[in-house]
Amino acid sequence: MIQNFASFNYSELYVIFGGKNLINILESISTTDVVIDSRKAQTGSIFVALVGEHIDGHSKVSNAFENGAAICIVNQQWYDSNYQNYPNQSFIVVKDTLKSLGDLANFHRNRFSLPIIAVTGANGKTSTKEMIASVLSEKYKVLKTFENYNNMIGLPLMLLSLDNSYEVAVLELGTNHPGEIYELGKISKPDHALVTNIGKEHLEFLIDLDGVELEETSIFGEVRAGGVAYVNYDDVRLKKYGHILDKFITYGTDKEANLVAEIELDEYLKPKISIKYENHNVVLELNTFGLASARNAIAAAAVAFNFDLNIEQIKYGLEKFQPLLSHNYGRMALEQFNNLIIINDCYNANPSSMEIALENIQNIKDTRQKIAILGDMKELGDSSLEEHKNIIEFASKSSDIVCIIGEEMNNAFEMFEFDSNIMLFDTKEDIVNFVNTIADNGLIILVKGSRSMKMEDIIEQLRSTEAKLI
Repeated sequence: MIQNFASFNYSELYVIFGGKNLINILESISTTDVVIDSRKAQTGSIFVALVGEHIDGHSKVSNAFENGAAICIVNQQWYDSNYQNYPNQSFIVVKDTLKSLGDLANFHRNRFSLPIIAVTGANGKTSTKEMIASVLSEKYKVLKTFENYNNMIGLPLMLLSLDNSYEVAVLELGTNHPGEIYELGKISKPDHALVTNIGKEHLEFLIDLDGVELEETSIFGEVRAGGVAYVNYDDVRLKKYGHILDKFITYGTDKEANLVAEIELDEYLKPKISIKYENHNVVLELNTFGLASARNAIAAAAVAFNFDLNIEQIKYGLEKFQPLLSHNYGRMALEQFNNLIIINDCYNANPSSMEIALENIQNIKDTRQKIAILGDMKELGDSSLEEHKNIIEFASKSSDIVCIIGEEMNNAFEMFEFDSNIMLFDTKEDIVNFVNTIADNGLIILVKGSRSMKMEDIIEQLRSTEAKLI
């Protein structure tokens, strides 16, 4: 869980919000923390009433005060209609309570001189963030983004949790609308920025690869003076940024990069990486799976070298990293139970990450049948039908059998011949039953779909013994 002890006095609140927006706030006030859940309010808390999809925080103002909140931040419209019910309570009245959360976080961030590393990109940003945190923790006390706290609510909460015990922060920035990375960059003001790659993500709002590039690379413009950008030289769209940024380190398998890596994959796609940077050489044998994880590790190594870690620290910090697997959904986590090998990549999906996952199952050197179980990819807008069709086509060539589920997959399925290796299912239980009928000789199974599809339900139903990472 994330909690903070970010306190603000009257003068600081005056600077952030202006005097006219402070209602019934004494100059002697000193707050204790910032909360967005009224149940977590305590004596001295600032409660920010956020307007959400399912609940309006303004309906919890009374609860927050009852629990001890010193101040509630509310929007102007609510205050104008309700102030008479709270004649003696303290408020900060704003146009946008979500922005106010970011304003508090930005002010708190500027209290600290520790370096902040912002990680974003179409795919692999969470794993890259985790790898960077893993290796830097060999030398520093690291604050890293908790779970999916990477948006306009989560990032400010991460920043508010900063305290003097930390020496570096590794923060993930996520987006699904144009301008979000720019806004998150303004709030966090990173000293370092890394964009993992440019791929087909959130096309409903970002439209195309040009839109994705514009969105993701906007973080480079928010890096503080003297800061460093880490540029993936293996991404054709990112490579050019190594020539236009003020201070940068390039990395990848491209021989022209500052940090040059060579990648070998074993029969189950566990990576071995040879890295050369300046006068340093290191060989990494990762406990992860697939080419994408190797690329994430190379990015993390570039950051580690720039933070003056030695070879032993870099090697240990990256080799100890394990694939992320929580709440039963994973990010390229390889699991084995009975005679099944399952690639658990259920966390999320977009066309680019689907292709990467399907390439992985195709490249595994094993004689067992390969099954791709794929669910819908969300937020693709007008390109959804075409992108789902392309992925099903790709899957049919890289896998022996393709099992698909979901409305978008169904729409694309209608464009294929019925004598193909593609099978449409109505329920997850139907998929599990089918897999069980052909599992005797062993299977290699990829399970992937967007978060809302909860594809991990299929893996949970397939388990008959406790899963173990290979």
